[in-house]
Amino acid sequence: MKSPLKDAEGIFVEKKKTIINTKGIKTPSDEEIQKLQDEEVKSANSDKSTQPIVDSSNKIIPKNRLIKASDATKSLTVHEWMIKSIIPSDGLIEVIGASGSYKSFVTLDMLFCISAGLDYHGHKTKQGTAIYVAGEGINGAKIRLRGLELHYGIGDYDLYILPMPSNLTDEGEIKTLAKEIKEISSDVSIVVFDTLHRNSAGADENSANDWAEILGNIDTHLKPVSKVVGWVHHTGITAGDRGRGTSSRYASIETQILIEKKESKRAYMTNTKQKDAEAFEGMIFEFEDIETGLVDEDGEEVTTLYPQRAEVTDKDKGKTCKLNKSHYDLVDSLRLSIKDKGQPISEEIKKREDITDGRMILVREWRDNALKIITSSGDDDEKKQHSAKMKTFKRRKDDLIYYKQIAEYDNFVYIVGDCTYKDKTKKSYSNIQAQKIGV
Repeated sequence: MKSPLKDAEGIFVEKKKTIINTKGIKTPSDEEIQKLQDEEVKSANSDKSTQPIVDSSNKIIPKNRLIKASDATKSLTVHEWMIKSIIPSDGLIEVIGASGSYKSFVTLDMLFCISAGLDYHGHKTKQGTAIYVAGEGINGAKIRLRGLELHYGIGDYDLYILPMPSNLTDEGEIKTLAKEIKEISSDVSIVVFDTLHRNSAGADENSANDWAEILGNIDTHLKPVSKVVGWVHHTGITAGDRGRGTSSRYASIETQILIEKKESKRAYMTNTKQKDAEAFEGMIFEFEDIETGLVDEDGEEVTTLYPQRAEVTDKDKGKTCKLNKSHYDLVDSLRLSIKDKGQPISEEIKKREDITDGRMILVREWRDNALKIITSSGDDDEKKQHSAKMKTFKRRKDDLIYYKQIAEYDNFVYIVGDCTYKDKTKKSYSNIQAQKIGV
């Protein structure tokens, strides 16, 4: 950093050049030069109490930041919402749930309603631009959004998609994303990353330091361009009501929403944190089929789901359904499929679930074997038989995931109780869960 004297000299020399070049005035005398230097030094050192502070990272911090509390309360405003009682108008939010719990469906439904200015299942919404970072792939998101367009009867809305992950640990990448967001709109309401895991490659989700790095990138680059920043995150196998990883993440958010799958095509939304307001009343959603107008390679209609708010039933209050022989027959077929065509569980899953040893298989490879043991309704039409079997397989698979007998991740599936864990108590978890529900 230049000394005040050199600064003054620099400023004076620049002034001197301007005088000579624009007005033709002759070069000042030495006495005049000294006088101007003294004035510059005096100006640079005056009223130091208002000069900014430069911290250890060279960030400029305004000095007089303290305000009187009684002055602050005079400008007090009521709590504002993006979705009334659910998503605040500013801050960080998190949507958590197990794999297959419909958390992405629920998240896209909220973003759709915000971007279209629609009430969200009885909750008023403030319309605004929304951005969805599709870290787990664009195709599924497009089909789900098509279903929402058909359900709500709206084809034009202010929602944008990034069709790839954006690494929250990479400051350069997040700066680029922030620039792209700003080019779309100077008044973006919400940005959501789905999932946090897919959008933070290389980060240890159990590390408070790694989370601090992510949070720094969010605060520095994303919050200036979006009122709300959020993410979708997985719960753990043994902690189904908590997001995986460091507690520092939970401490940093304003709102957390838990999505739990109660049974096939039915889920419960719970507010597990609302920092500055009361928690909203939980909601039940039933997921209805809707045809997209697309046809797959086998000539079958491509369908998707949309959430419909439902009434609370006795099952939702605790009378859960039980697994039966048909479910365990499916587990047996999975075990045989893994023995025949399985592969070691990926390092990513091992790290995520603290698994030391286990095997997995592609869902489609297991499904091909499972369909052989699933009986149909007796319809003579082969296509209808196949369609009915596929629906039965999906329903039973979802039940097994919900009751933590199996786990699905990135198109692979494995049997929870057949894996070896760092924590030895987890090995028999699926059997313990089965006992709890009376199987």
